[in-house]
Amino acid sequence: MTPASTECHDDSWTLEYQGYLMAGGPAHQQASFVCVDKDLEATDGQDTNRNGELLHHTGIDCYTFGSCPPYKSGAELACIVCRK
Repeated sequence: MTPASTECHDDSWTLEYQGYLMAGGPAHQQASFVCVDKDLEATDGQDTNRNGELLHHTGIDCYTFGSCPPYKSGAELACIVCRK
């Protein structure tokens, strides 16, 4: 998984999917980030609330982060999953 990227490193890598970098919200412990497929689909019969952790988009705050380019303050961060 490569955060804040939209292309694999080079031609020796194959793009599996593109998505958005996400993590748990402020009410949950933010232990890890995951790349969630931008073409995510729901699974039938899985609409029960089990009080699990919610995922939230990850972004950059340029004021805290410092120099932003090539990132845009407040924008959702992209990510990709590539395989060799």
